[in-house]
Amino acid sequence: MLAYDLISETIRKWIKLGKYLPGMKLPKEVDLADQMGVSRKTLRTALDELEASGLIIRRKHAGTLIAEDARERVRVSIVIGIALPSDAKISLSTLYGTGTEEGSVENQLLVRRLLKENFTLNLFFGDWGGDLRMYDGVMVLSPMDSTALLERLADFRKPHIALETHYDYPGVHTVMGDDVSATEACVEELAELGHSRIAFIGGRLGPAERNTGFRRRSDAFRRCCRKRGIEVRPEWIFNEEPVPGKTVFSFRELLADYTRRARECSAVLCGNGRAVLELENLRREIPGFPVQELRCIDLRPFDCTEQELAFLSRFQGFYRSRSLVADTAYEKFYTWLGDPSYQAQCIRVPYRKNMPLSPEQSSEKSTLLNGGTGG
Repeated sequence: MLAYDLISETIRKWIKLGKYLPGMKLPKEVDLADQMGVSRKTLRTALDELEASGLIIRRKHAGTLIAEDARERVRVSIVIGIALPSDAKISLSTLYGTGTEEGSVENQLLVRRLLKENFTLNLFFGDWGGDLRMYDGVMVLSPMDSTALLERLADFRKPHIALETHYDYPGVHTVMGDDVSATEACVEELAELGHSRIAFIGGRLGPAERNTGFRRRSDAFRRCCRKRGIEVRPEWIFNEEPVPGKTVFSFRELLADYTRRARECSAVLCGNGRAVLELENLRREIPGFPVQELRCIDLRPFDCTEQELAFLSRFQGFYRSRSLVADTAYEKFYTWLGDPSYQAQCIRVPYRKNMPLSPEQSSEKSTLLNGGTGG
């Protein structure tokens, strides 16, 4: 691509991304040429092309303005690289998801938003060492499997976005749900109710360096209990440490001796709704199952059925709005694509407080989801 073509394409992208708005006056030619690192002759050739396309208006003594209808007229492709884990087996359906919020994770919602906004998406593996300049921005699907890539992106200040797990390296850009604050709020609520012995049900932790959600929530639970002077015993915490070669995780297996270990606890905090469902199964099956005040950090796991979500809606706690996380990620990513001065950061999106339904309301909701009349 010739130098003036590259300048023309860059300005087209800035118009599409909103850095140059309709009616905005461009910098003086000498300043714009210096900003873009080209000669004034090369810049003028690029501006001639943009004027011929109706994207800018040159007025003597008034300077160069962005046309009022430039955003409607502009034709340019914004290319986003989608970085996959090196061992990923990705199909289009896996990347796109189910098409609904309840059955999709944040990455899938963001991919669908990018496609809806007519971005061009190219897939590559996260361990690829090629030239990242071919992409306007990069979305990293599995941050902890692509740490070397994230460091490259951060070092070169390449616009990028990662979701749900933050890799702690200067310049890495992440948007994630704030499960730590939700955990702390649940512990505070239980403490205010007078509970001093609280069981915690997390899940499979994964390696310590991966900073998984269950590990974040477990650590936040311990910190908050210590801060409140609440006793924490190892037998009251239910997590599965990494086991080489083990790929299947079961809440039923994790909670096999829950009655014995947590009998002294007057309350329980669940890491997500799957743990709540298993507890309720045990409560129905085991005579004398402990009666405990329950809170849940995320009452809407993405892999629950509509009927399960209806049942979980009667419990107190929080949930992560996946659409809010994905929309926030899109807005921040879009901003960086059009603003080179944007400061990368870890943005934590608050969880939402669940307003519990009564058993009658949740039963009616479940009946309606099943196609009944609800009456």
